[in-house]
Amino acid sequence: LEWENDCAAREKYAEAANLQFLAVERWLDVAYVSSPDCRARFFFVTCLREPLARYRSHLAFEHVSEEDAVAWAEQLQVPRDDPVRRGTAVVDNFYVRSLLGRDFFFGTEAGNVTIADAQRAKAVLAQFDAVLILERLEASLRQLYHRLGWCAASIPHRHRSKEPPLAMDAAAVDAFMRRNRPDVELYAFAADQLAAALEEDI
Repeated sequence: LEWENDCAAREKYAEAANLQFLAVERWLDVAYVSSPDCRARFFFVTCLREPLARYRSHLAFEHVSEEDAVAWAEQLQVPRDDPVRRGTAVVDNFYVRSLLGRDFFFGTEAGNVTIADAQRAKAVLAQFDAVLILERLEASLRQLYHRLGWCAASIPHRHRSKEPPLAMDAAAVDAFMRRNRPDVELYAFAADQLAAALEEDI
């Protein structure tokens, strides 16, 4: 969008459309979240899920075959018309790729995301105002109640997906965890440090 890196224009768009919430369900516009002007205009929040659980759920929900998943993990394939649901980013460090922006998301070869990249992604994530963790969502949501003055909501416990998570044998799990070590480290930082500190501040 023409205003994706222009905070004043994005705010004007939201006001004209009477919006109080904007969601980005793809890679992050890093310049946007890193801008002091943007941070003064918007409250930034994201939610992370344990990487293996996200992977298994995603592949099951999108009906991705194990054959396709393995192919995406071995060679860069990021379909321009459907890059967030299918392709290499889905199986290869989705969080780090997303947090480091469009060029990194599309251009980093399969297997080439590093721990150094995870460190850069941590610095981006640390700029968010709230970091929610799906596995403890009720506690994480207190960040929003406290910071935004919301009333606490009652969260119904219900099955989140119509599809059971993809079954994986031990070798497949081990391969995923090795390949996605940067994402695993990023998630641990988000859950054990960022979100934990934000929840403790309440």
